Amino acid sequence: MNRSKPRFHAQTRAPSPRISRYNTAVQDLLSDVQLDLLRQQMDPLADAAVQAIYQQQGPVPKGSGHHQTGHQTLAQVNALLAKLQRNDAEIPAELPEPVRALFQADAHVGTAAGGWDEARLRRGAHFFERHGLTIATLLHLMSLPQTYAAAAGVKVLAFTSRMEQQTLRRILETGQMVFQVMDPKQLLDQGSGRRTVQKVRLLHAAVRRLILDSGQWNPQWGQPVNQEDLLGTLMSFTVTIVEGLRILQLPYDESEAEDYYYRFLAVAQLLGLQMEHVPKTLAAARPVAYAIARRHFRASPEGQRLTTALREMMQHLIPGTVFDDVVPALMRKLLGEEVADMLAIPSPGPLHHVLREAGHFFRLGSLFLSERDLLHRMMDKLAMSMLSGVLLVARGEQAGYELPEHLMISWGVPSAHAVAKKG
Repeated sequence: MNRSKPRFHAQTRAPSPRISRYNTAVQDLLSDVQLDLLRQQMDPLADAAVQAIYQQQGPVPKGSGHHQTGHQTLAQVNALLAKLQRNDAEIPAELPEPVRALFQADAHVGTAAGGWDEARLRRGAHFFERHGLTIATLLHLMSLPQTYAAAAGVKVLAFTSRMEQQTLRRILETGQMVFQVMDPKQLLDQGSGRRTVQKVRLLHAAVRRLILDSGQWNPQWGQPVNQEDLLGTLMSFTVTIVEGLRILQLPYDESEAEDYYYRFLAVAQLLGLQMEHVPKTLAAARPVAYAIARRHFRASPEGQRLTTALREMMQHLIPGTVFDDVVPALMRKLLGEEVADMLAIPSPGPLHHVLREAGHFFRLGSLFLSERDLLHRMMDKLAMSMLSGVLLVARGEQAGYELPEHLMISWGVPSAHAVAKKG
């Protein structure tokens, strides 16, 4: 592996508290002391909304445990959310006032009326359209595994068991949210992107309530779904993605990458992040991503189980076995050896050997291609196979997963009906 050029994970993966060369920049943005404080901060507006829903349920039946009543609250939150679709839809009067306040608070996020540069937001969406097929694949190969490497934050997913037991549905929901917020129109009044993200924010608060009421949460982990973990998730959807493009040696425009990050800033506000602590540019976000990784990337049983569930889900989506070695090999290249080892990702052998073996199957002329060109073609094959599999499985499970038509045309993705007919 070429060590001459520093890589994101090469600077962040070591658990040692030794000061890295990035710390001067980090201290100008968020110090360890500030990040420690963010670990204790949640989302007061969303938490108040869930408390109002909880109280609306009335007295808790005698003998009902916190776990049962917490799941009842989650069910009620989901029932309320089903009533809200479009951004400009009238908020139902029967919703408790704190819930109404949550949905009204960010009514103009992502619009000129809210002070946002709509031209930059559109360019951010264009960056996603141009690189989206690769980005969608990087979310699985790099972004999600990095969130699992954060040993404290991943305990929330493990606690609810939802990510491990319902991996596919959770991935579908995450993908649907990303597709919606990256659609140029979905943050505007006629779209539904703002509502989708606000619903996720409310569900975060409901999960937080469920965990804290259980009495099984260790305060040393920080608060569940805290501000630092939300910030780390933002980094994984932005800094990590752009770093993935660089590792793959795929050309991109840095100014458009900044606009992509700018669009995600709107998503961050809708998710309830404290915007005064969120870096305003991609360049400023990089050292913060390094700091969070340095603080939290550790091997953990929860992270390893979730990574295994993710790899098995990808194998389920892609027919045949040709990608069985390609997926872990690409994960190890993108994440770096140390983070991959933390997550117990198997090593199927040298990447170039794995790619050439798979390339023979697709008749890519792999013997005559450079590793870089072969890697690009294999990423395209993997991305198309995964997305086609997702559309087909989502159709069968009636999961409400929909890829915007303009992206299907731009990326050349066949419809679920066409995939099913071909299969």
